[in-house]
Parts: sequence; C-alpha cells; structure tokens
Amino acid sequence: VDISGNFKLGALGKLKISGQGTYLTKATSSSTRGGPLVSGLGNFNVFETPRVRGTLSGTWDYHGVSILTRYNYTGKWFVGDPVNGCFASPAQQAALGNCDVQPFATIDAGVTYTGIKNTTLSLLGRNVTGRDAPYDANQTTLGFNPTFHSPQGVNYVLTAAYRFK
Repeated sequence: VDISGNFKLGALGKLKISGQGTYLTKATSSSTRGGPLVSGLGNFNVFETPRVRGTLSGTWDYHGVSILTRYNYTGKWFVGDPVNGCFASPAQQAALGNCDVQPFATIDAGVTYTGIKNTTLSLLGRNVTGRDAPYDANQTTLGFNPTFHSPQGVNYVLTAAYRFK
C-alpha cells in the first residue's frame, strides 16, 4: 500500500505526508523438489520473512528549506518454521526473550536547503535515536539480519550539489 498527500499551509509553506506498507498474505516454499509447500509468513522457512514492513514520512517545505521526518518499521518473525518449530537453542531463546526476532523501528530526520541559486545542500540522519537492530539467532556472524537492518547504526549523510546551466 502506498499513500501520499500534499497540503498547502498558506504562508507556512506546504506539507507532504507519505507512507508505504507491506502486509504479506502468502509466502510459501518447499525445501525439496515436489515437497509440500510450507507457509513462510512471519517465520524462517527457507528465508526470513517479516509479515509487516512499512515507512511513514512527513516533509515540510518553507521558503527553500525542507524538513523531513521518517518512521521505519519491520515487524517480528519467528526463528523457525511451522513444521519444525523453533530453530534457536535454549541460550539463544533466552537472548531473544522467546523464539521471535523482535519488531524494530527507527526514525530518520533530514533538512534540505535550496535557497541559493542552482545549489542544494542536504543533511540526512538515519536511525537518529541510535536503536540497535534486534538479535537474530539465524545470523551467526553479525547477530542481526542485514537484509532488514543497517549495520551502520546512527549515520549522517551531508551532500552539496550545484547545477551548471
């Protein structure tokens, strides 16, 4: 699902709200050719599949300045599959708190300035609250899943661009 809306705020500029979300209703696979199809929704059947993922963003534009705030969400998933149960050892289950990789949310924030002719200056901060990715017992080297979580933690990107005409 993708949604977006633009709102004129008169002398206060404009506001854009957008969101993207995914709720999986079916994800089946088989570990053997011709074998039974097993649901992978919200679990680790062949590959990790969180059932819910999404973002919600707000951008306020005012006299050459744009301020962005973005909320990113990845839902939990079971460290196992519906046929074989939990794959995590008792010690891993203790670290997980159960047999699920916990849901995870981050917040990004940024500002862009376009008040100088042909120039764009931007600063974007990702995961500005500094949340560590949740522990994933299936990821033996990193301890978290880099498909769904950034190994960079808090990071900032500063860009400057000039358009020659």
